[in-house]
Amino acid sequence: NSFDLTIKKGDRIVLTGPRGCGKSTVLRAIEGMWDSGQGEITLPFSAPEILEHLLCVPQRPYIPPVPYRGILSYPYEAGKYTDEEMAEALRNVGLERMIPRLQDEVHDGSYWTPRLSPGEQQALCFARIFLRKPDILMLDEVTSSLDEVSAVGLYRKLLEKLPNVTLISIVHHKEIIPFHTLHASIEDKNLTVRPITSATAQAVPGPEAP
Repeated sequence: NSFDLTIKKGDRIVLTGPRGCGKSTVLRAIEGMWDSGQGEITLPFSAPEILEHLLCVPQRPYIPPVPYRGILSYPYEAGKYTDEEMAEALRNVGLERMIPRLQDEVHDGSYWTPRLSPGEQQALCFARIFLRKPDILMLDEVTSSLDEVSAVGLYRKLLEKLPNVTLISIVHHKEIIPFHTLHASIEDKNLTVRPITSATAQAVPGPEAP
């Protein structure tokens, strides 16, 4: 149903609702990747600037057919970041063992995809976030393959490194909800928004709710 939502700079919104209710569609619409609905979405920058300011990370990471350095810097060219910037990003997500691979020009994404666990691939996405430093970040269940401790640790590191980011999350672990300031809930085709407190965080239905 129709709704009107204003997201202010620095807001951190967690979006919940039953499976199939349209959570991911909301993110795709904001990104400009879904045009089957009606309405208006206004962003604080022009369409050519979207790549610079806004980043939407899907649940399943994309591993391009390039060497590891290019995989980490995606969608930018491998030379955009220095060795130290890339190494620091990998350390921030617990992938220190991959730092030597930044110099590997032989193996591409087809080699690395089966050798990185789903959790390691999602951690790699957070490393990309730390390199990109977007103003607006949308995360679509990007910790679904991680255990709760790892998921919480990555969100804590995210807010440490990007304290002013405007964040919209669809989450897999309830423990991540308190990292947000607002709870947007889709129920019976209606979207409502409430402030997050410790009590409301505990009351939010889990992501596997039918």
